[in-house]
Amino acid sequence: MKDLGKNITAYRKKAGITQEHLAELMHVSVSAVSQWETGKTLPDISAVPVLCHVLSVSADELLNIDQEKKEQEIQNIKKEAEALIFHHHLAKAEKLLTGALKRYPNRHDIMDRLMSLYRAKADDNTNPNAMEDCRKAIRYGERILQECTDDNARISAKQVLCRMYFKLGEEQKAGEIAWTLPSMFSGRENMLCFVSSGKSKAGYTQSLAFQTLFMLYNAMVFNMPIVFPDGIPSMTDDEQLMVIGKYETILATLFEDGDYGFFHTQLQGCSVFAAKIYAKRGDAETAMERLKNAADHAEATLNMEKDKRHTSVLFRGSTYGEFGTVNGNNMTAELLNHMRDEVFDFMRTRKDFKTLEKRLSATAETKQ
Repeated sequence: MKDLGKNITAYRKKAGITQEHLAELMHVSVSAVSQWETGKTLPDISAVPVLCHVLSVSADELLNIDQEKKEQEIQNIKKEAEALIFHHHLAKAEKLLTGALKRYPNRHDIMDRLMSLYRAKADDNTNPNAMEDCRKAIRYGERILQECTDDNARISAKQVLCRMYFKLGEEQKAGEIAWTLPSMFSGRENMLCFVSSGKSKAGYTQSLAFQTLFMLYNAMVFNMPIVFPDGIPSMTDDEQLMVIGKYETILATLFEDGDYGFFHTQLQGCSVFAAKIYAKRGDAETAMERLKNAADHAEATLNMEKDKRHTSVLFRGSTYGEFGTVNGNNMTAELLNHMRDEVFDFMRTRKDFKTLEKRLSATAETKQ
């Protein structure tokens, strides 16, 4: 209170205004101004914007808020929250971010982190409150769209809203939002490749190739086959195995040095999907080969060095980076979860199946 009073006095004198004149401008008594300046009382909160206008100062200046210190604190909170989310300490991250939003209620960057956190929780199939978290993500996403003018924040919100509305069964609404997003060809990395040169262009090109592969995996493997309304899938099992093989060939061609890095996770996925098809056919031998191959790729991710650099020509010089799963499990734990699928039930008594389970269990880490 005393600091605010001193600030009112200092800025009043700087503006060349007497207590009497300030009282007249603020429509209060001289006694009220005197009590503000001595710290006996505070101006009504609704009077602060008018007081700032009269004294020609910002609210941060008048209230003695160190804007730089405030911004640094917010950045530290965001950085800590991102680390907690990456390591799947979601409850701690949620508490940190909700507390920060109470202190800084109009910060859309904090809302964005909360939206992403609830999206991650909603996508976790083991979460019993997934639908509630889905709605929380939507609330923050809709608020960002209504209040925020930053293009990146709005695009991020739209991406999350598309997924969350679809998860709630509102396919039409999800589609309407998706149509407002820019096309893949007008995306950032694609455009930056056209308007940059030298090392910058090389970096953007690598980033574009990386993201293209990520989307290609979703299109060729993860989202296939698509089941039509009449129950008929878009491709047969043989066709799906053929497409999986094509994608594996693409990765082997582009990573000629075998330095797959993050893409070990995709190769693990390819082997898991193939193993399930072979198991469904009753081909235990081929299914086991595929599961062992998936295990090799899962284990390759365990001690992956984030600062290690690729040597294969297309990605040469770029770092492996870090990645995390939605539920916080490591990749050997994820593979064990897949092996619990009923399609493998007829194989569970096999010695090699049990040996593989034991091998994976030794390194599997599960976070709740």
